[in-house]
Amino acid sequence: PTPTPTPTPTPTPINQTIIEPEKIVELLTEKQSKQFDLIQTTKQSEQTELKTEQIEPKSEQIETNEQIETKTEQIETQSEQIEIKSEKIETQTEQVEIKSEQIETQSEQIETQS
Repeated sequence: PTPTPTPTPTPTPINQTIIEPEKIVELLTEKQSKQFDLIQTTKQSEQTELKTEQIEPKSEQIETNEQIETKTEQIETQSEQIEIKSEKIETQTEQVEIKSEQIETQSEQIETQS
């Protein structure tokens, strides 16, 4: 009996790899998934930038509000000081009236003596 020749496998070139269809699908799916992730990340980043831009004017407004509060407190303090000065002036006026009455009384006494 003659021996049947064993088929020689066709050699695969070194630079060429065989990729099964399942693997192709897997790679494509992975690539799409990465693209989707990238798109999502980009959108989120843009939203974050927008929010930051919205927050900046608000924080400036808050600073302005704090300045207004400080000015209001200064005005209240000045107003209290004005009231105190006004009371001092009233007191001085009363004292002047009292002295004036004393002077009148003294002058009447002087007149009476002479």
